[in-house]
Amino acid sequence: MRIFGLALKSTMACEATMVFRERRVSVRSGVQQTTVMGWVKMTGQSPSPNSGSANPNDFYGAIGIAGVLSGNSDDHAVRALLELIQVDGVMKVVALGRRIDGSASQTFAATEDWRTILPQNEWVFLTATFDFNTGKMALFKNGNALPGSYVVPGDPWEVGTGQGPRS
Repeated sequence: MRIFGLALKSTMACEATMVFRERRVSVRSGVQQTTVMGWVKMTGQSPSPNSGSANPNDFYGAIGIAGVLSGNSDDHAVRALLELIQVDGVMKVVALGRRIDGSASQTFAATEDWRTILPQNEWVFLTATFDFNTGKMALFKNGNALPGSYVVPGDPWEVGTGQGPRS
C-alpha cells in the first residue's frame, strides 16, 4: 500500500493539509483497520469544470481528499479513501474502501449535504474509519460522527465468507 495526502488547492478548488509519509506495505500485512484524516478547506468553485472537455456544463465528478493506495496501485486504485463523489447523481462526502486489493469496494456516504459538511473558506477536520474485519466504516467532522449509509448492498467485502488475508 502507499499512503498519500493531496493538496488540491487550484485544480479541485480544495485545500487539504495532511502530514503523510509514503511507504510500501505488503498486501498481506494483516492490516485490520485504518483511519484517513486531515484538515480540509473548500475554496473557489467545487467541483471544478472539467478542463478536458469543451462542454461548459461538464464538471469533475469527484474530489479526492486523502487516502491509502492499494499494494498493486497504479496511483489510482485505493484501499481507503476520503473524498467527494456522486452517489445516485448527488455529490456526497464518502469513505470508500476495499478490504482486499483488487476486490470489490464499499462506500459509506454522509447523509448531510456536502456543502454543509465542508463550507466554503472554513477549515474542517474530516476523518474516515475502516474496520476490515467487521465491514464497518464511519465518517467524522471535527470529531463528531456524521450520519450516513452504505451505498453497496450486501457484503461486498465478503466479511461473512471467511475470504481474505485474515481468514
